[in-house]
Amino acid sequence: MDIIVRFAKYGLIHGDFNEFNILITDDDEPVIIDFPQMISTSHPNAEMYVKFSFVFHLRIYERNNGLR
Repeated sequence: MDIIVRFAKYGLIHGDFNEFNILITDDDEPVIIDFPQMISTSHPNAEMYVKFSFVFHLRIYERNNGLR
């Protein structure tokens, strides 16, 4: 989730932030890919994209930790 907030601080929303667009290096560092749908935080649909990202990752977290 930290990466979503960091993008937003720079005025960006990934637009398609999901588990398939996050690669992990050998040093356990995340690498974010697939930016064609990136939009500005001032875009009229920005809030919808941010909510989608948070809900999507919350569900992944819940599933991976036996909470759902």
